[in-house]
Amino acid sequence: MSVRAFRELCGRWGIAVITERQIRSVALFFFFAYLDEKAALRAMDTTVAALKSRLRAIDDPSEARVAVIEACAGQFNRDKKRIARGKLALTFESGWSLPDHFELAPWARFHKDASDEELLALLFARVLGSGETEIARALGISEGTARYRVGRAIRRMGAANKLAL
Repeated sequence: MSVRAFRELCGRWGIAVITERQIRSVALFFFFAYLDEKAALRAMDTTVAALKSRLRAIDDPSEARVAVIEACAGQFNRDKKRIARGKLALTFESGWSLPDHFELAPWARFHKDASDEELLALLFARVLGSGETEIARALGISEGTARYRVGRAIRRMGAANKLAL
């Protein structure tokens, strides 16, 4: 996402309630979860709007991260039947920008092959930067299960990346 587009989003949502880092994380989460920029922007708008009021009542940073995971997972689960897994629907008109040498083909392959649980675990851990404890609390699973899902997703992503080479 370009700096200009990101600042416009921050202005719309009011940074006093939700931080720029949280908004950027949610934006990237939906970008990689959907691989459809229009659907990602809609989901991000809905999720951030819901988070604004919820985060006002939370003082603990760990609880705030759990709330972000719950909100993202809830929106993903509501939208997952409409998501075409592994197919890119990107025009970059909305201001998304990726590093020059970033290749989406391995991610699209992983996206298509991974289970919802693996996809979400990897995104929560690596995009939202959440720990296994927070992921487990938000999803109502054990820490061991969260650790297993993240590890399995990383291995599967590595296999998808090897196929691209």
